[in-house]
Amino acid sequence: MKTARVARAGAALALACFAIGSAPVSPPATQERLPAVAGQFYPGDRKALETAIETYLSDALPPRPERPLALIVPHAGYHYSGQIAADAARAMQRARRNL
Repeated sequence: MKTARVARAGAALALACFAIGSAPVSPPATQERLPAVAGQFYPGDRKALETAIETYLSDALPPRPERPLALIVPHAGYHYSGQIAADAARAMQRARRNL
């Protein structure tokens, strides 16, 4: 069980950053680019993406009582590592440090 928690709690920085990071800064409209991998590594449809993220976060492991010293969170397609990223984001809820 501990190995499973370590594996889950250690695996998806992309979603963790999305979930707990600051709002992304949009480039000027003339430099905006379309998502390169939408529909491949995460849902291409906005509503499906929002639903996936909400589901990952609602299913995340509860935070542990101790504050993590560090999180190593691999990132891959959301269907591979989205849940692990949500677990990492949940673990960071108890942290009182800024990323």
